[in-house]
Amino acid sequence: FQLINAFQTVIKRLEARENLREIFGEHFTVSEKIDSILQSVSGGVALKFSELFAEIASRVEIVVTFLALLELIRLKQVRVRQMNPFDEIEIASASN
Repeated sequence: FQLINAFQTVIKRLEARENLREIFGEHFTVSEKIDSILQSVSGGVALKFSELFAEIASRVEIVVTFLALLELIRLKQVRVRQMNPFDEIEIASASN
């Protein structure tokens, strides 16, 4: 549930910025986002959940990225952990 709460926080942040710009013709695939996430965690350093969504400017991209993260968790290619309640959620390669 913490992962879902973190996702909702990202969506709320986007809604605040969404009024500033609109992007048309976006095309994102889950497989592209999976590759991007795996590349981000390949160095052995954990990626913070908020960093994963920091540069994203559209709701579509947020949803595709979140689906990619869930798929990587399901495939056991990444680990997601939260050390203490209310701490930042961290994403790390499962091979580390």
